[in-house]
Amino acid sequence: MRTAPGGIELGEAVEKMLVLLASAGREMKVRDIAVAIGESVSDRRIETTRSRLKSLAKQGKVLEGHPGWFRIAPAVGAVAGPAGGAAAMR
Repeated sequence: MRTAPGGIELGEAVEKMLVLLASAGREMKVRDIAVAIGESVSDRRIETTRSRLKSLAKQGKVLEGHPGWFRIAPAVGAVAGPAGGAAAMR
């Protein structure tokens, strides 16, 4: 799959976002999540990250508190906390 310059592939991005949020144990802003997973900080890539997070929210893997702030869903965090790694999240 092709990605825009400065972007990372969907599967890799999702895995990194879930691991990051599971280990953070708190809400994080979209921009901070994008930077932490290695995305470019362009507005386009931030919006791509937001869209991916909203999709994960629809799947019940993350929760959106205040607009633009996301955290791991309790069931996902309990099963795939930092020690569980990405394999446990699939």
